[in-house]
Amino acid sequence: MCIIQVYMLIMENSKEEVGDMYEKVEQLLDAETKGKDYTVVMADFNAVVGEGKEDGYVGHYGLGYRNDLGLMLVDICKRRQIYIANTWFTQTRYTWLKLGDIAGYQIYYILTNHRYWNCVCNAKAYPGVNVDSDHNTVVAKLNLMKFIVCSLDPRLTVAKKY
Repeated sequence: MCIIQVYMLIMENSKEEVGDMYEKVEQLLDAETKGKDYTVVMADFNAVVGEGKEDGYVGHYGLGYRNDLGLMLVDICKRRQIYIANTWFTQTRYTWLKLGDIAGYQIYYILTNHRYWNCVCNAKAYPGVNVDSDHNTVVAKLNLMKFIVCSLDPRLTVAKKY
């Protein structure tokens, strides 16, 4: 299992700087994960992917309207087959309240391999956690099972749960 935490640049940075940061994240994914590893990326992407399901990578329960950073994030998710977990659950969605604004924004995401999408039992924001911040804690409940693959005969492979 590989867990990666990212704090992304904000919209005020140039598109080149943001693009370079996304490239660094992709390089990290290439260097630190194997094709079969369970990977979780927890990040403040400062991106809004918006409402509406898209190709099995973005769920029905995003929040707001997709911005440029959201387009970049969704593009990476499609290319790398990554699932944006907290857009698939109906619970509290906003992760940040802009100072002086009554609307909440969903800019923090928990990403997992699309292959293991069914391991995510829940992902949501916890508003009102006792911290002095305009940001909400984002959590996910994962159901990870370990398997040992035994092969006595090359034509017969058995997976045992432990």
